[in-house]
Amino acid sequence: METINIDELASNLDKHQYINQCIKDNQVDIQFGYAADFKNAKILRDFMAVIFTIFDFPKKDIARFILASDEMNNNAIEYGSSENEINYLRVKVNKQNTIISLSMEVEDT
Repeated sequence: METINIDELASNLDKHQYINQCIKDNQVDIQFGYAADFKNAKILRDFMAVIFTIFDFPKKDIARFILASDEMNNNAIEYGSSENEINYLRVKVNKQNTIISLSMEVEDT
């Protein structure tokens, strides 16, 4: 599993290129570490959009999955963590031909 601490990333990072480097054998297994601060929500949404686009999710589903991950992260920040504690968003995607499997989970403190 690749671990990305989003608090340490450069603001001008090419997320698409970065995620492409994490893909092995049509799958990605990434853990995003982030401080429990709502300013990180946009960065996480952007990463999720990149992942879903790279794996060619249907457009109507991309928005739904971004919303689901955003709700999980926001709940973890608001109810599951004290300010600036570290939370984790784990995303696994596997694509075999036309079948895509997805797992998303959030761990808070």
